[in-house]
Amino acid sequence: MKFLHTSDWHLGKTLEGYPRLNEQEQFLNELCAIADDTRADMVIVAGDVYDSVNPPAAAEKLFYKYIERLACGGRRPVLVIAGNHDNPDRLTAVSPLAYERGVILLGTPLTAAETGDYGHYAISDAGEGFVEIRLNNERAVIAALPYPSEKRLNEILYKSFDDDMQNSYAEKLSELYRGLSARFKEDTVNVAAGHFYVSGGETADSERDISVGGVYAAPAGMFDGGASYIAMGHLHKSQTLGEKVHYSGSPIQLSKTENTHAKCVLLADVPKGKNAGATVERVFLRCHKPMEVWRCDGYGDALDKCLADGQEAWVYLEIATDRPLSQGEIHKLRLSRKDIVEITPILPVNAAGQAPELTAERGVFEEFVRFYESERGVAPGEDLKKLFLTISEADDEAG
Repeated sequence: MKFLHTSDWHLGKTLEGYPRLNEQEQFLNELCAIADDTRADMVIVAGDVYDSVNPPAAAEKLFYKYIERLACGGRRPVLVIAGNHDNPDRLTAVSPLAYERGVILLGTPLTAAETGDYGHYAISDAGEGFVEIRLNNERAVIAALPYPSEKRLNEILYKSFDDDMQNSYAEKLSELYRGLSARFKEDTVNVAAGHFYVSGGETADSERDISVGGVYAAPAGMFDGGASYIAMGHLHKSQTLGEKVHYSGSPIQLSKTENTHAKCVLLADVPKGKNAGATVERVFLRCHKPMEVWRCDGYGDALDKCLADGQEAWVYLEIATDRPLSQGEIHKLRLSRKDIVEITPILPVNAAGQAPELTAERGVFEEFVRFYESERGVAPGEDLKKLFLTISEADDEAG
């Protein structure tokens, strides 16, 4: 059976106030085309559908539109588990309407799906944390571990954490998975899906830290219980740990440290049997709007580059300068090119390795945008940004 594995969509995420729904919709269009071209039997979305527990309406609309298209009316079932950014109850609220459309939504560990014949596929067996799907004369057993926070694990296993937090968390998660893996059979396709940090994984700064320095990390060896493919979410760089644990990674670049990451989804051809192995292929995605760091030799060089380069990109400007930039210069840079995310003056250092202290005018526009977003929950409009910059520039000239 062919599984298309993806995760960490983070729908609704902004970049310093800039919306990114257009890029995310382009990815979802591409994902649907990949599913069709590869003739995937089933899709697994391994958590962090949204970027926050209270996603904007536009992000939810995007999810509903494309998850239904991806499922092809139930001909290609889609299993979605919640990640640490998702609100499990909100994500699964539409479950009664979703099954007939081929979408299975699981919010918390030990969530039980509803059995039944849904036309093109059937849930022949289900219980706390597992689902058995009958599709195209095959049966697949999937052990599902939506984000297992400390609180959720304690509630599930009725145990409190002892002094050795790392061993306790790892042991509890391993115990939970052992119970689920008992459902795997030799005559079924056996897969697990989870959203958490597995020891040895390479992190990025765009992830919300849920490992707490390794305390809440799962051992890769816990998956030795029969699954042939482990579809993981949370880490934003695509990577494989051992032979079976696979992170698909985020489909778009979420921070400038990811500008060298090749984004992809994973296509896993999984045979019947316990620990049967899988043939895994990375299907690389187009970068619809790359993140670029431009290192410029002075303000003039930066302005020339902004005026000359017309390609779509999120730009981080690093400008070598011997003085702070004025608000007027910052204003001209932002007018010369849209989608400048950040402007950072790089000042020379003295013999002691210290840069001269910047005046308060450095970054005041960025601070205004951040303050406005934190207070209002949305980015300031273009008219308000221009008004702020005009006032700042007038104050600059008067001073």
